Amino acid sequence: MFYSKKLKPVKSEKITEKYKNGKIKSTYTLTTFNFKENEYEFYSGKFIEYKKNGKKSYERTMDLFGSLLNSVTYLCCGMIIKSETIDLDTTAKSLEEFLFGRKSTPIITLEKEFYKNDNNELILWKKGILVNGKKSGIWEIYEDGKIKKKKKYKNRDKYKKIEKSLMLK
Repeated sequence: MFYSKKLKPVKSEKITEKYKNGKIKSTYTLTTFNFKENEYEFYSGKFIEYKKNGKKSYERTMDLFGSLLNSVTYLCCGMIIKSETIDLDTTAKSLEEFLFGRKSTPIITLEKEFYKNDNNELILWKKGILVNGKKSGIWEIYEDGKIKKKKKYKNRDKYKKIEKSLMLK
């Protein structure tokens, strides 16, 4: 990101929020930047959310400007969704647009959904590409480690520009 080189963080604060029962609700870091006498805060680094019983519900890693790099979502019954950003590039035409408009930063992620078998091992269930959180291209659905079916979603413009071999490694 070209604009990120023009901004320097002025402070970084680690925050822990708690439930009324005293257990941790979330932990995260807010990074602050100054630009034209204004302060801009972004989540950065690790952001972890917990359920009231203390178990993790969501964990993500972000860059200094709050853009997702990777995440793990913990669902019921041992299901897990892992997401990894494979392309992140701003189309902002100015530093102001970069700071104010997250729409100028399309994010392409590879998402994998897993379930746990009887031996408590993670088994791949689904795999595909998300463009700004929306399914794109061909998603593969697995059964017993083999592709059971493929489902095609609308290709988003940004997705078309990236080599397929990079996406589905």
